[in-house]
Amino acid sequence: AYLPLIIFLPLGLFVFVQFKRRITTPRLGLVKTSARTNQQERRLLNIVWAMVAFTGAVFIASSLGLFERYGWTGGWLFSWGVDLLFGLFSFAVFAQLAYSLLAPRFYLYGALLGAAMPISALIDDQDVWVNSLPMMLAGLVMAVVGAFVLASFLRQYPLTVGEASDG
Repeated sequence: AYLPLIIFLPLGLFVFVQFKRRITTPRLGLVKTSARTNQQERRLLNIVWAMVAFTGAVFIASSLGLFERYGWTGGWLFSWGVDLLFGLFSFAVFAQLAYSLLAPRFYLYGALLGAAMPISALIDDQDVWVNSLPMMLAGLVMAVVGAFVLASFLRQYPLTVGEASDG
């Protein structure tokens, strides 16, 4: 169930870089930041990647059955707690980004994604579409908010067209 998401993430990163190159940079240009800002950005990136790596390690370990192999049955953790753990980490990643980038909508994104995972596990329906509804609703809200943010950005920063000169 998570394989499409794992495949989608590198594709999403590629699309993000292309959008930034073709939409944001021509309108705002490139900005050189101070060494202090660069250090803060590196620290943020390291924190986010550490959280993603930890979440990935827990996911892989639980998928391979490593916890059960070493005698830990987990109790609540394996009924719906893994989804709760992933949801909390999703919220933590988005909260860190919201705080660092001064983008309050990322708190909403983190809350939506963080709640969708354990809600999907609690639904526990055999139909994959029913189980996917909380995540699809979260994605729909994110897409709609993102479309409004993009439209606002494009209105606020129109693409400047160079004027022709004769010499």
